[in-house]
This record gives sequence, structure tokens and C-alpha cells, in this order.
Amino acid sequence: IINKSEDELHNTFEAFLINESASKSTELKEKVLEICKNNPHLGGHVASKKFRDWVVSRQRYWGTPIPAVHCVNCGIQPIQENELPVLLPELKDFHNLRKQSAFDEICGRLKSIAPSEWLNVKCPKCNHDSIRETDTLDTFFDSSWYYLRYASEPTDKVPFDAEKVKKPIWLYIGGVEHITGHLLLARFIHHFLRTQKLLQPETSEPFNSIFLQQIVTGKTYKLNGKYLKNDNVKRMLAEQSIRKEDLTITYEKMSKSKGNGVDPLLLVESYGIDATRLSVIGFQRADKVRVWEDDEEEFDKPLDFIRRAILLIDQFIYLRKVVNESKRAPNVKRFPIVNVVSEDHYNNKLSEIMKMRSKFVDEVTRYNDKVIDTGEVTNVLYDYLKLLSKRVLMKEIGLSVQFEPCLADFIIMISPFTPHLAEECWKGFISFANPSLRENYDFSKLACEQVWPKVDEKYQEQSIDTMSVKERKKLLKKEKKQKKMKEKKRVDNSD
Repeated sequence: IINKSEDELHNTFEAFLINESASKSTELKEKVLEICKNNPHLGGHVASKKFRDWVVSRQRYWGTPIPAVHCVNCGIQPIQENELPVLLPELKDFHNLRKQSAFDEICGRLKSIAPSEWLNVKCPKCNHDSIRETDTLDTFFDSSWYYLRYASEPTDKVPFDAEKVKKPIWLYIGGVEHITGHLLLARFIHHFLRTQKLLQPETSEPFNSIFLQQIVTGKTYKLNGKYLKNDNVKRMLAEQSIRKEDLTITYEKMSKSKGNGVDPLLLVESYGIDATRLSVIGFQRADKVRVWEDDEEEFDKPLDFIRRAILLIDQFIYLRKVVNESKRAPNVKRFPIVNVVSEDHYNNKLSEIMKMRSKFVDEVTRYNDKVIDTGEVTNVLYDYLKLLSKRVLMKEIGLSVQFEPCLADFIIMISPFTPHLAEECWKGFISFANPSLRENYDFSKLACEQVWPKVDEKYQEQSIDTMSVKERKKLLKKEKKQKKMKEKKRVDNSD
């Protein structure tokens, strides 16, 4: 421990390492940690090098009141516990809360309009005339601990039940402003409550894992340094009142002030709710910045997914109508039905489907160990859909007992992402599915009510529990390479 001045002690930007080789000693590390733990000058839980203080007050009427008074003699004093909670005065006219002057911005709008009987109180320490604190707490202050109350039985005597909140939050989801702001404050509150013995958690940190969701950026137009709404730009370009060369085009975070957002209601009206949902949560990782292009381009893949799914069910039904030659058999030949050339070919294709079925169930169900990323999952389902589409019109494959569960599982797995599409597909599927499937599926229930598909025990692929995302991608890359080499070898042999 190096003796330093008071200012140097609190310097979070410099550190000195003496005798680096000695730092490998476990005994020394434990000794240093013990000294640091008992040294009052050393902070406990480092959160940020930039945050040196946290201003929790806000000049707003709404919010949690700060239970303090300002006394001329004693300074800022907390109010008596028997006077808690502090209730804000009732206001009949909220228009008076609008900022009238720079003074209101500095001193708080509540102070200028609060009733005197609420504002003027006695100091709890010296009984001198005092004024209530009119600032309210930052909403981040409340949301930094309210999860503790939600997870336990509310009571008037204590803020939360410490016995019921010992485990950490399983997952913290937030954007950049949460990770760089709210998360630090929530950790601070947690450690404060812990040091005050109000919490006896099983872990030192309040959150088990963190998922950083990224922003959505939209095409942004500027003319002479001022933002223009996208709709206005399209209209002005059509009217030729401006030229495209005069515009500065960038991609920035969507906001009303920049006019670069999209109206979800208009998207639903134009493309449907399932396509809109899929365009937002599908085909791109949630932890990557989303660049929203024109609506037509953004909906290209979602609409293709929906079209392929509908076509798949249509072909599934068509094949059974043709083979049965019943009254329901189609008069017009709509799709080419292919016969499998040999038994080996049939077995290979069927084995491929069964293997890929378990592979996709595995990928979708437990894709990223702890957090299921909808962007990655929908890409997996898209690949599975393409595979089923290639096999459905192979007569022996499409009619096989093994193919139908693969299709049923696909419909069930898309239900969280495109629920309406899934139910339409399910209705068509069960109308022509083999009755033997009732052993594993309940045809009287919706697709979303079915038991979630499980990996076939015969599936010998390495379990996802022991594979990271990188390992899985590496394995897939290796499989593709081997497949290409086999194809090349086959072509060479044929020559």
C-alpha cells in the first residue's frame, strides 16, 4: 500500500504495480484484497471511471418526493420516519407547472405553485421554520431497486422481503443508455443495500447476465442543416421542389424529431401483423445495429418466408389430393411431383430430413446457451423451411410418415414469431395429416398449444450444451467444406 495524498488516493485513472512477479502469489493477492476491503479510503465496487457522482434530483412535479427539508440553522435535514411517505400536493391546474422563467428551471416549478401549508414546515432537528425539498427523485433511482419489491410480497413496513430476493436477476435487457447509465445505478443501489444489511444476496452482483439490444437507424435527410421528414422528402422530390443532390443523407437513430421513423400501424396495414413482427425481430441479431432501409426492401425476406410457408402447406395438401384420386383431387396439375429414383436415394433423403429436423429443433430451442436471439433463430427456421420445400414434392418422401412430424414441428416452432401464419398452416396440415400423428400431437388444439418439439434420441450431433456459437459455426463451415469436396470428387470421377 503506497501512502499518497488525499487527492491522489481517490484518483481512479492511475495505478502502480510494484514487483509484478510477486502478483502471481495467491497469498499476496488475498492479503492485498483483505487490506483493500478494510481500508475506508478505497472504493468497493468499481462501476465507471467517469461517474464520480450521481445527481438524483429532478425539477419535475411528478416523481418520488425527496424526504428532506431545508433549514437555515441545520441545513438539509431528513424528515421524521413517522411522517413518511411524503405525498405531493394535489394540483387542480397542471398548466401552471409549465416553465415560466429561468428561475423556474433552476429552483423547480413545484416551489412556485405549491401550497404554503405543504411547502413551509418545521425543522425536525431545531423546530425552526424550514422549506420542503421540492425536487423529485430521478426515475432511474426508483427503477434501480423496484425489482426487489416486485419479486416479494408488498408490505407497508419494509420495502421488500429480503428472504425472497436472495437470487440475482437472471437477465438484464437494455439499450446503450441502460448499460452506461441505469445498470451502474442499479448496481450502486444493490451494493448500498447490501452494506446496510438490508439485503443478504447469494451473489455480490444483482444481475446474472446482460443482453445489450441495439438501436434501429433510419434513413435521415437534411437540407441546409435542418432535418426533413421522410414523407416530406418523397413529396418534395416528386414535386421537384428540391433536388436529391441538395440533401445530406445519413443513417441515424430513429426519432420523431428527425422524422426518420416508421409508423408500425401503417406497416401492419400494408403488410400484415406477422410480416411486420418478422421484419422487426427476424433475420438479424438483436445485438447488432439495425439499419432500416426502404419498407419494400425490409419486407422482402419476411414476405418470402410467409410465401414459402404457405406454398409448402399448399404443396403438402396437393400431393395427398393427387395420390388419393378422390373427389377432392385437383383437376389442374399445379406442381410437378417427382418420383424417387432408387431405394438408396429415398433412404438418403429421408435420413437427411430426420437429421436436419433434430438439428434445427436443437438450434431453435437452445440456440445461444442462455439468451435466444430471435434474429438467429428465424434464420435457422428459414433454412429449415427451404429444406422442407425441396422435399415435399418428392412423392415417396412427402408422403412418408417421417416427413409429417418434421413439417408439424416447423409449424410449431414458427408460432412464437408468426402466430397467425402458424395457425393457418396448422389448420391446413391437420386436415390431411396421417391420423397416427395424434399420438404425439393434439389436433384439437392450436399450434401454439402443442408440446414443444424435442431432439430425437438417435440424433448424434454434438449437444448444444457443450458447444459455443463459434464452435457451432465452425462445425457448420467444416460440414459445408466436406460437402463441396465430395461434390467435386463426384464430378471428377464422372469425367
